[in-house]
Amino acid sequence: MKRIKKIEINHFKGLYGKHEIDLTNSGKNLMLYGENGSGKSSVAKAIKLFFQSSVEEVNVVDYENVFISVADRNTGFIKMVIGDAGNIRSNLPYVLDNANNRQTEAFILKANKIKGFLDYKSLLKTHYLETDKVNIFKLLIEDLLIDFVNSRTTNAIEVDWIKLKRDIRDKRRKTYKTLKAPGGLLQQFNEGLAELLHDVETKANELIAYFNYNLTIKLHFNNLTIGRTKGFANENIELIVDFFDKTNLPEHHRFLNEARLTAISIAIYLGAVLSNIQDGYRFLVLDDVFIGLDTSNRLPFLKILDEKFADYQIFMTTYDKSWYELVKSENNPNWEYAELYIKEEHQNGYEIPILHNQTDFIIKAEHYLNNVGDLKASASYVRSEFEKLVKNFCHNKKIPVKFDKNQSKVSGEDFWNACKDKTKPDGTRYVSEALKNNIETQRTLVMNPFVHYDLNKPTFRAELVVTIDLVKRLKTALT
Repeated sequence: MKRIKKIEINHFKGLYGKHEIDLTNSGKNLMLYGENGSGKSSVAKAIKLFFQSSVEEVNVVDYENVFISVADRNTGFIKMVIGDAGNIRSNLPYVLDNANNRQTEAFILKANKIKGFLDYKSLLKTHYLETDKVNIFKLLIEDLLIDFVNSRTTNAIEVDWIKLKRDIRDKRRKTYKTLKAPGGLLQQFNEGLAELLHDVETKANELIAYFNYNLTIKLHFNNLTIGRTKGFANENIELIVDFFDKTNLPEHHRFLNEARLTAISIAIYLGAVLSNIQDGYRFLVLDDVFIGLDTSNRLPFLKILDEKFADYQIFMTTYDKSWYELVKSENNPNWEYAELYIKEEHQNGYEIPILHNQTDFIIKAEHYLNNVGDLKASASYVRSEFEKLVKNFCHNKKIPVKFDKNQSKVSGEDFWNACKDKTKPDGTRYVSEALKNNIETQRTLVMNPFVHYDLNKPTFRAELVVTIDLVKRLKTALT
């Protein structure tokens, strides 16, 4: 199965400069945290345009960052390294730039047909409406279902819809008589669409059930008919909601809370994705779709992704750092994590994003120790890795930790004290007495942020090397 192994983006939209996200040779999923305005949606947009270029020309230069210098103009690009999961020899680069504006590989074209891109603005199309009833005909026919195959004609829905609109314009032509005849294109379109809607509805309700909201949806379609003047009548697919024992809940989009409306919208979009069966590479881009869901309602969504989209490569973005850290703490080996921050460029007067794609702080610590010579940065990353390890261990083992309503007051020491003497089911300790004592010593000498004023002493570098080795051993002991 093909996977995206690396994403490289240069001077694209909000991403000033070159940025790389390494998804390893396995082609992991991506969870991307970004502050508002940091460029996380630019990453999502880049992925979308890359696949969209399989059906139309995409001029990346039109999307170049507005702050680049004259010398850097026309140098923007989107590059994906794609290959079979785990097979480095199969990796190939695919580039969109000033000279290449189309992707012609069949697997990219098929992946684009899945319509696997979803952002928060898209979710609003199913409920942020002024009308009393929710009509999603246009959303489905001209967006989500356009590449679905009509079983009656074997054409894509988009192809049949375009032909219907063309043939109905002139009632004097033979094509008009053909489309409205029994068994003609209009009847075939109605029958094929009804079949597809039933499949989407079924899968959407399966997804809604994960949230335990006691609601189901119906996609009510009563067939297109020929209007009295030009065009069609009844261009309507009504979204109907049954809530508890209330069938066809009136004006549900004004009654239900945002979490339920968001879940319904997500279920419709992802139900459509699941109904659009495509072989080969499959992907989902979910750009800030969690805004309308609190944490308790986000966890079922993760379960949906794990159980229903296990064979998809998933790219998620979020502005919510707490949610990002919660997902990261699960230590799912199929996910890679990256963070985007805004750095103010005082000299030029504008902000540029900084991307961190390495979540193993020990690797960073060794880099700053051995390659950069920045001992303070190395010590900070060692401390960060230590705190990450003990926090994750307490979370995964459900170990009680001192509570404070201000979570910033719960320190790494609190987590360390809670877990350092814990024993396994067989009575042996996770952390040996010797390892515990050595770590206690190095926490005072190296991992205490207040002692870094002495880091220029020759002994500090040696102590830092020892501490890195101890944290590595702690990682082995706790995991």
